[in-house]
Amino acid sequence: MKYREVVKRMKRKGYSCYEINRGNRGSHRSWYNPETGKYSMLPYHGNKDIDKGLLCSLIKAKGEISLGFFYSFRGKMSIKVGRCLTTVIVFSLLIQMQFTVNGYAARGTKIAFTSTRHNGFSEIYIMDGDGGNQVRLTYHAGRDGGASWSPDGRRIAFVSNRDRGYDRIYVMDADGQNMKRLTKDSTNRHPAWSPDGGRIAFTRNTQICVMDTDGKNLVPLTHIGYNSQPAWSPDGTRIAFVSHRDGGPEIYVMDENGDNQERRTGNKAVKSAPAWSPDGRWIAYSSLDLQRVFQIYVVRSEGVPLKKKLTRKPPDKFHPVWSPDGDTIAYTSAVAFGNTRIHLMSDKGIFLKQFREVGNGSDLSPDWVDPAAWSVPPAENVVTSWGKIKKPRSALQ
Repeated sequence: MKYREVVKRMKRKGYSCYEINRGNRGSHRSWYNPETGKYSMLPYHGNKDIDKGLLCSLIKAKGEISLGFFYSFRGKMSIKVGRCLTTVIVFSLLIQMQFTVNGYAARGTKIAFTSTRHNGFSEIYIMDGDGGNQVRLTYHAGRDGGASWSPDGRRIAFVSNRDRGYDRIYVMDADGQNMKRLTKDSTNRHPAWSPDGGRIAFTRNTQICVMDTDGKNLVPLTHIGYNSQPAWSPDGTRIAFVSHRDGGPEIYVMDENGDNQERRTGNKAVKSAPAWSPDGRWIAYSSLDLQRVFQIYVVRSEGVPLKKKLTRKPPDKFHPVWSPDGDTIAYTSAVAFGNTRIHLMSDKGIFLKQFREVGNGSDLSPDWVDPAAWSVPPAENVVTSWGKIKKPRSALQ
């Protein structure tokens, strides 16, 4: 990303920036004012050898506390021609980190997840998109997990075996109140709320089914093989899922009514937990690599199944989920003593943050929602004919 593109991105997100950078005319300070749309250059006198010294970036969001970020760029440049370009690339990555971790993530988004921090019991928690305000919602000796937000952020579907040890689908309000069981027979797992808020897809025994949010009108979508882990596309017209029908578990996509089932992956390595990007172009998932380590990949949702590997180093990483703006991916990663934690990375695979550095138990299976993106309650939605909503663009395209 070039410097001008960084400034444009800052302007779109409403940020002011005061940074130290090395431009074509040497080191300088640049102040960008989104109110006026102008920025000015000031001479810079310290840290002359900025390629080996300290690159500083101070980013301030409107109405938020200013936050400092420091990055030490060490090592010799292999080619002097690329000296300036390398510095700009490092600077743009810092900008992207701050946008995501301290900017968008703090603007009302919520993450639901499973945690075993309390005496080893598996319970549902929620937290802000930046990891703050972690609240426990369920209190039961049974196993609760697999939380899925309703698109308006008001309810959560989840799985619990509190009913005589059988896995059932439940829903509750976002504060843990008004809990209701939706399924009463068979083994039911992996609930996924449709983007229009009217249906829930889930795994029933070995097949993918959909039902209304009150548990009625159950319809099976798959009929052969072992199928699980459904995930709705952002426009609600397709569902990604995992199927063993051709041997090993692979990522498939089908229409919302079960038609046109198509395989999107095919190297026979174990795959799990598909998740759509907000623009609908990519599906993230976890898969074993050649070193037998679970890593995060993305694959095109249609057309030629182009695949990209986002993470490359141990430990194992599972259950990716995109932020509502598409800039960030939250995922579960193994840590010390056999536990797991929720981490953040950019949509290009750059590590950003680990939530809950210390403490007992594991945190896993995040699901991310932006309640502010839901403009009206589900009952008030109407079909319009004036145009289409512009989808966020992914940096992967």
